[in-house]
Amino acid sequence: MRRPLTTAAALAAAALTAAPAQAAQPERAVQRAVAPLGKKVSVLVADAKSGKRIAAVRPARRQSLGSTTKLLTAAAALRRLGPEARLTTELIGPPPLGGVIAGDVVLRGGGDPLLDDAQLGALADQLAGVTLITGSIVGDESRFDARRTGPSGDGVFDAELGGPLSALAYRRGRAAPDGPVQADPARAAAARFDDVLEARGVTISGVPRAGTAPAGVDAIGGAQSAPMRTLTRAMLRPSDDWIAELLAKKLAPAPGSTAGGAAAIQAAAKELGAKVALVDGSGLDPRDRGSAAALVAVLRRMARDRAFIAALARPGRPGTLQDRLTSGRAKRACRGKTGTLPSGGVSALAGYCTTRKGRRLAFAVLARDVPVKKAQRAQDRVARALAATR
Repeated sequence: MRRPLTTAAALAAAALTAAPAQAAQPERAVQRAVAPLGKKVSVLVADAKSGKRIAAVRPARRQSLGSTTKLLTAAAALRRLGPEARLTTELIGPPPLGGVIAGDVVLRGGGDPLLDDAQLGALADQLAGVTLITGSIVGDESRFDARRTGPSGDGVFDAELGGPLSALAYRRGRAAPDGPVQADPARAAAARFDDVLEARGVTISGVPRAGTAPAGVDAIGGAQSAPMRTLTRAMLRPSDDWIAELLAKKLAPAPGSTAGGAAAIQAAAKELGAKVALVDGSGLDPRDRGSAAALVAVLRRMARDRAFIAALARPGRPGTLQDRLTSGRAKRACRGKTGTLPSGGVSALAGYCTTRKGRRLAFAVLARDVPVKKAQRAQDRVARALAATR
C-alpha cells in the first residue's frame, strides 16, 4: 500500500511541479508582449551574471540598431579610454615675456563635446599677466578630420545631428553663448576665446581665424573636459547624436574620422562578444546593424561597470525614458537605452531590469517596419514583465 505523503514531502512535490511553470512565466510574458509586432523583431532576455537565457524571439536576427548603437559607443569609450579619462584643449604659442606673447596663440581642440566658458575661462586664467598678444587667436581642429557630419549627412551640416563635428567646438559650434551655430567651428571657438581674453583686458592685434599649431611649439596651457563617465552619461541619457559622433572620432586613429571610430567601436564590441556592423557612432545611419543577442552580450559584459550603468536613462527622469514606464515596479527596477528611426519603422529598447529577488536581467527588443508607438508599448510590456519576475 502506498503511504500518504507527509506535509513536507507534499510541499516539496508541489514546489517541483510549480518550478517549471514559474521559470517559464517570464518567457511566455515576453513572447506575448512582442507577438503583435510580427516577425521582424529580435528579442533576448538573459541573466546578466550567468548568461542563462530567460526568453528569446529570433535573438540572432540582424537589423538596424538605431540609437542603441550608442550603448556600443559608450562601452568602447569607457573600456578603451577609461571612466576617468579627460580630453584636453590646449593653448600653444610662445611663452609670455613681460606680459607680451609675440605671435599667435593656438587653441587646439581635443574633441571635448562640452567645451564651454568654464574651460575657456580656465585657459584664460593660465595667461594671467598677459596684456598683449601680437598675433591672432587661432582655432586648431586638426585632431579630427574636416567632415561635419556622419555618413547619413551630406558631410557639411546636418541639423538632426545637433551641430557640425569638429575637434574644437565651443557650445556645438557657436561663437557666443547664445549665438547661432557657425559653419567653421574652429574659427568660432577662436572668436569666443578672443572675446574672453579681451574682456579680461588683453589686447589682441590679429583677428580670430582657423589654422593649425606650428610644429615644435610647446603648449603654454591646457583645460580638461569632464571625465569620460560624465561624457557618456551626457550622450546616453538624452541620446545625443553629436556627442556620440565626437566620441567615435576620438576612438579612431588620428586624425579622428567617423569611419575609423565606427571600426574601433565595432572591434570593441567584438571583444565583448557582439558581432555588429557599424558605419557611425550614433545610430543615425540605418546601416548600423546588429541583433538582440549582440546587444545583450555587451550589456552582460558591462553589467559591473558602474559608469556604464549610471549613464543609462531611468524611467520618469530626464532622458529618453522620462515619459515611459513611469508607474509600477519597472519605474525603479529598469534602466536602458532607446533607439528610434521613425522613417524606417525602427524602434528598440535595451538595458537592464532587476527582478523582485534582486536578479539583474539584460534585455534587448529590436523591431522593424512597425509603428513606433506600437513597438514602444510592446517594449514597455517586456520591461514590466521582467521587473515583476520573481
